[in-house]
Amino acid sequence: MPITVNGVGAMYYGKRNLSQHRGICNQCSKEGVLSTYDTTSYFTVVFVPLIPLGKKHIVDHCSNCR
Repeated sequence: MPITVNGVGAMYYGKRNLSQHRGICNQCSKEGVLSTYDTTSYFTVVFVPLIPLGKKHIVDHCSNCR
């Protein structure tokens, strides 16, 4: 998981190929909307993406516990 401190660090930007379905989260065991998508991790300064660090595939992102 990317971390920023005072706007400097790494963040995910964008959601491509988004698909959502209802299911039970493996972490919090609650039923909710689970999202699967592609995103890009960027090095940021003052929350402005500057340098792409790599592409990521997020699987079953829970809307309840994040």
